[in-house]
Parts: sequence; C-alpha cells; structure tokens
Amino acid sequence: MVQARRARRRWAPILFLSGLLGLSALPGAAALPDGVAADDPRAVARAVVAAALPPVTVPAWPDCREAPPVALRLSGDVERGKMAGLKAGIAAAVAEGRCRLVLDLDSGGGRLPEAMNLAWFLRALPAGVEVTTRVGPGARCHSACTLVFAAGRVRRAAADARFFFHPVSVSIRNPDLADLAPGIAREMTRYWLEEIRSADPNLARILGRFGAFRRDGRSVVLTAAATAARGWPWVGQVEPAPTS
Repeated sequence: MVQARRARRRWAPILFLSGLLGLSALPGAAALPDGVAADDPRAVARAVVAAALPPVTVPAWPDCREAPPVALRLSGDVERGKMAGLKAGIAAAVAEGRCRLVLDLDSGGGRLPEAMNLAWFLRALPAGVEVTTRVGPGARCHSACTLVFAAGRVRRAAADARFFFHPVSVSIRNPDLADLAPGIAREMTRYWLEEIRSADPNLARILGRFGAFRRDGRSVVLTAAATAARGWPWVGQVEPAPTS
C-alpha cells in the first residue's frame, strides 16, 4: 500500500532551537554556538543536530566476540531521553565486544534533531558493528523514526509495517532569530532526504515526486510489502505475516 495525501501540520516534527541551544535567553547571533553565523542555515542546522544528544565514545576497532544480538527497542515518541539512552546503550554494548545489535522500532515520530543525531551515530559506527533496524508486525515507523530505520546496516520489517513521511516544521521561540526558520527547515529537509536516498534512491524519488517534504506537498504512507512489491531496497528483509 502506498498512499499520498495532503500534509497535515500536526504531524510535522518541530525543531525548537531555544530548547536545544538555549536561544530563548540570549538575543541575536550571540546565542548561537561559537563559529556559527546566524546567516548560515546549514551551519545552524548541523549545530542543532550535533547538540541534540550527548556525545559518546565508541572503540574504533571493537574486539567483537560471538554472542547473541543485543536487543534494543524504541517505542512511543522520539525524544531526547530515549534517544540519548539508546545511543549510550549501543556504545556500551560495542565497548563490551557485542557487535550485533537489533533495534526494534514502533514509533509515531517526534523530534527530528534527536533522530538525526542517532542516525548519524549509527552510520559512524565501526565497520565490524552490524546494527539491524526492524519494524515488527502491526508496528509503525512514522516521521522522525524513519531516519533511525534508514540508518540500519540491515533493515527488516513485517509485511504490514507502516512508514510515514511528511514536511518539516521549524519553530524558533526567540523572535530575534525567527528569520532563521525557513532556511533551517530547508536544511533539515535536505538532511532527511539524503538519509532516505542513501537507503533507497527509488523511495527518495517517489517522495520527491509527491513533494512529501514540502510545506505544500503530500505526505506519503506505505507498507513494507508495497516497497518489496516494487523491488525497492528500503526494507532489505520483509518478514511474512504471521499465520493464525
């Protein structure tokens, strides 16, 4: 199933710069991190993503040992506490020599910077670490969750697993920085589409055709079975529906 429909603002992931970078307390460009110019939306967007979650250290060459995969789970909203916990848990597992991890996802979406921070972290893990992202039977991976799914080196989903894509919305509480919102929204949209394209160029092309990430575009809902029927690599392994 692939559906396109008019985007609804209520689904849009909202980026609050004031909450991430403390911009509400300081006026103008002085509130931005050192070296980040207020007239450079790309630099501001990258700074927001980098600041979304605490940094963690992962061994450059993990001493992998034979062991069952580490099971991790993200359910509910994508938010700072959950994503920071996942990031720390993954780093701790790799440091212990556990180099196979399965991250089960069932999320309606949430905060885009935190999801993107975790996605970049997963992609930067050493080559010996295999992270499988999975959406199980009856589960969903909407909005910001799709960034995490796309970052899996192995991607699995049940045939009826649902994915949802839609435009980005940016809200800046500091009025002195409100003019940054359109440019940052464009940059966050570009990052999101790049992550999708790296996982599946075909899906990225379809999303672009529908304008799924444009403010005036159409949101897109599809199932894992629909991507497999078209031969798209978005879901590398489609799990058959359970028999009753």
